[in-house]
Amino acid sequence: MACSGPFANARDYAELVCSRTLDAQKEATVNRQLTITAGAIHAAMSASDQCDCDPEGWAENYLKHLNIILAAATQDCPCSTISNEEKAAYMVFANAELEKIRTGQVDICGGTGKDYPAFGAIQYGLNVFSKAQIIQDRLDRTGI
Repeated sequence: MACSGPFANARDYAELVCSRTLDAQKEATVNRQLTITAGAIHAAMSASDQCDCDPEGWAENYLKHLNIILAAATQDCPCSTISNEEKAAYMVFANAELEKIRTGQVDICGGTGKDYPAFGAIQYGLNVFSKAQIIQDRLDRTGI
């Protein structure tokens, strides 16, 4: 996955936060906002070297949801059912999730994340290459 483009589209957005369907002009506005707010997610992913991997299945939905939350919190879409208090809560949530991505607590690339170490007994090294991978996995988990 390269760090470019939005993770969600206007239809995804409308399903989560709109009270009615979007016309073409509103859909274009929402798509632009999703593209803009995806930049914050890309920055967090880049900071933790998570731009050049294939995300796990759950990670695609996680990033889509985060993209929608950021867009909903930062724009005034005419179809939105979100109050200003909810927007503030969305921003707190989104900032916490971005921090987890940035620091490696959430590993969208399929690892366990730095705060969720795997047990060493689960990984076995049968040759020099697999032993090197075990060492690299441990370094990745500890953030070194």
